[in-house]
Amino acid sequence: MHAQVFSPEEAKELTASIKADKDTKMKTIGEVKQALREAKVYNVTFTATQSKDKR
Repeated sequence: MHAQVFSPEEAKELTASIKADKDTKMKTIGEVKQALREAKVYNVTFTATQSKDKR
């Protein structure tokens, strides 16, 4: 996986959002986070979906 590297000025403006469900493997989340770090994207929000039973 090759990440695009942003300038510090560009990186300050970027926010990545990760939305995952309960079946998403933490390894996958870790790989995405690492790629974002390599691209110098440090603002990341996380959202988890809730099962229908808990609504």
